[in-house]
Amino acid sequence: MLKNSLLVALRNFRKQPVVTGINVAGLAVGIASCLLIALYVYDEWSYDRHLTDADRVARVTTRFGDRPVDVTPSIVAPLFMREFPDVVEATRLLDVTRFGAVVVERGDTRFQETRFMYGDSTTFDVLKYEFVAGRKQGALSRANTIVLSESTARRYFGDEDPIGEILTLVDNGSDFEVTGVVEDPPPTTHLPFDFMASLESRKPWSELDDENLRGAQFFTYILLDEHSSTAEVEEKGNQLIHERFRDLLAQANFSIYMPVQPITDIHLRYEGNITYVWIFGAIALLILLIACVNFMNLATARSAERAKEVGLRKTVGAARASLVRQFLSESLFVAFISTVAALLLARAALPAFESLSGKSVEPGILTSPGVLTAMLLVALTVGLLAGSYPASVLSGFRPTQVLKGRFTASRHGRVLRMSLVVMQFVIVVFLLAATFVVNRQLQYIQNKNLGFDRSQIVVLNTGDRSIQNSFPTMKDEIESVPGVVRTAGIDGLPGNMLGGYSIDGEGRGPEESVSTTGIFADPDVMETLDLQLVAGSDLTDNPSYALDQGYQFLINESASASLGWTPGEAVGKGLNLHGREGRVVGVMQDFHFRSLRDEITPLTFWLRPHAYDYLMVKIDGSDVARTIAGIEQKWSSVAPHRPFEYEFLDQKYDALYRSEIRVGRLAGVFTLLAVFVACLGLFGMASFVTQQRTREIGVRKVLGASVAQIVLLLSKSFIAFVAVSFIIAAPLAWIASNRWLESFAYRVDTAWWIFVAAGLLSLIVAVATVSFHSIRAARANPVESLRWD
Repeated sequence: MLKNSLLVALRNFRKQPVVTGINVAGLAVGIASCLLIALYVYDEWSYDRHLTDADRVARVTTRFGDRPVDVTPSIVAPLFMREFPDVVEATRLLDVTRFGAVVVERGDTRFQETRFMYGDSTTFDVLKYEFVAGRKQGALSRANTIVLSESTARRYFGDEDPIGEILTLVDNGSDFEVTGVVEDPPPTTHLPFDFMASLESRKPWSELDDENLRGAQFFTYILLDEHSSTAEVEEKGNQLIHERFRDLLAQANFSIYMPVQPITDIHLRYEGNITYVWIFGAIALLILLIACVNFMNLATARSAERAKEVGLRKTVGAARASLVRQFLSESLFVAFISTVAALLLARAALPAFESLSGKSVEPGILTSPGVLTAMLLVALTVGLLAGSYPASVLSGFRPTQVLKGRFTASRHGRVLRMSLVVMQFVIVVFLLAATFVVNRQLQYIQNKNLGFDRSQIVVLNTGDRSIQNSFPTMKDEIESVPGVVRTAGIDGLPGNMLGGYSIDGEGRGPEESVSTTGIFADPDVMETLDLQLVAGSDLTDNPSYALDQGYQFLINESASASLGWTPGEAVGKGLNLHGREGRVVGVMQDFHFRSLRDEITPLTFWLRPHAYDYLMVKIDGSDVARTIAGIEQKWSSVAPHRPFEYEFLDQKYDALYRSEIRVGRLAGVFTLLAVFVACLGLFGMASFVTQQRTREIGVRKVLGASVAQIVLLLSKSFIAFVAVSFIIAAPLAWIASNRWLESFAYRVDTAWWIFVAAGLLSLIVAVATVSFHSIRAARANPVESLRWD
């Protein structure tokens, strides 16, 4: 029976190659798109789920005022461990490479390393990586011990046993004994590392201060018991912190809150954007829906053509169930062929997809048992859903009516086909409008005047204490390089300036304090970034703490307004910043010192020599390679122990929007694929409609109808479908676009013309697709049309 069904199916496919080709192509593109997006969604969802007991691991972070950071004071991990029975274990991690690479050597083997961390002895009790050499117990319990990732051990030791061997951290000359090797952290982790050294090696960093909240440098992770939740620990933890440090917080006049984040939520909810996962998941389903709609539409449209076949089969005794099986088998056959084609398409498109998405996908994953099983289920689901209605309609024909030539397509079938076409173009208009909005916002971000000049600025990491101690020398040496215009020290770069403080202004009570971002900056920052003074003067070269009037403060317009002063009134006013007494020496024009997702808020600059984490080097750009080489030479003479690394400020700033740019590109590509699949279906429908009206077209031509009139006759119903689709899709796209734009403090307007443009483009595409058949039918010989049966 199955063999007979397949033979009949193949015979029907050969009789209708265009329809079969459209069905296979549409489903293949739809399923391939769905598969690629599923790989993206799975990659995003799988972050940190490789850890044993990942559902019980959480990260504690800190919010100082309104500024969140992902580190905590050193006391938090041991305090939570000691005070809360539901915290089974806790650990602190210190990332020493956040300001640049370190150099590790073994004999003649030396590498620059960017993933070097220190951790408590409990690190691998919380983050449960499997040891492939050595033992977890005691691996980090002694000072100057270290655990390596598997690939790192292979780089330094080859096939030798690394346990007990020595590695040297060149930066400070410390020797570390290798006590363990763990499996490599996968790419899908927010916390990659190659070296985990004992935190005992970093005294006094590892020593605790039970009466203070200093040392907010540590990543803090906790392991909860099976019956506890992060919400409960967060509530109890903050209650404990506020009770224990009430006097300290009141004296310092700042607020603190410590969110507790499940580790499996960190990438998507706190460091990434889960909205984009939902967006791409929706796009995948919409493309697949369009492909299925094509399949259903073309199958029901062909019902009249297959009516005689059904009538004959019923006359010779075929039961309705056997007819349903026949049509479902045809549908499933097309679905399976399309799925195989989809796998081949996805494999071919994988390199381009990786480039667009920034993901690294193993080619073998497409033929893994899990993916193949999922594809089999997709084929079954699509085949059954897409074929169920046509099978029901076709198998229900009355043979007597069909064989007497009295069969006509039902009104219900026509309404369904129209509804399905409208549904397709609702999706197309929606995706086009949303893509236009996303790309318009991205262009706005990339071209907006930020209030500072980020071009031709080289950024050097100077967070190392030894470099900070020789910072003036480094600054002077680099300024002597030909092509260097000026340099400036700062502890936070535009685009990512953090650091929450409270400021009290002269004549205002403590209850009127204002939250500000506080940044250490030297006097050359204003000129280097081309920031504009509104009132007063710049910071001076004199160390602010040596001046009789105390610290010098340079504030922005938002800080001045928040304190109730005009820029002119602010100059000379007394200011207390978190216990630091001083005066406002100047007010600078507001600029976007963080992402455009955030509004401009109060900002305060003040001097703090030997505490600048970055050196910004403004160059003239006449010979960039030569200038960089000169800077490297000076760097090596002042800090020979530190590898020379540099970035350009404009590239670092643009990286803030890397995810949005990728989303925009991916959304554009998959929107085009959705339009392509919809056009395939429309092409098939136009062919069917034209064929059904062949005699009518011949009669009209004999009566004098022009080609243009015939084309309009055949196109106007599709134009109406697009118009209805626009009416439905435009409000939905407007709502969705505004919801997405709400994540940006500075954004474009959702102008009406964007949605009209999406509708017009859909109309042009639809008319162009239909016109192929319309024009051919209109130009055909009417004699041949009147002979058509």
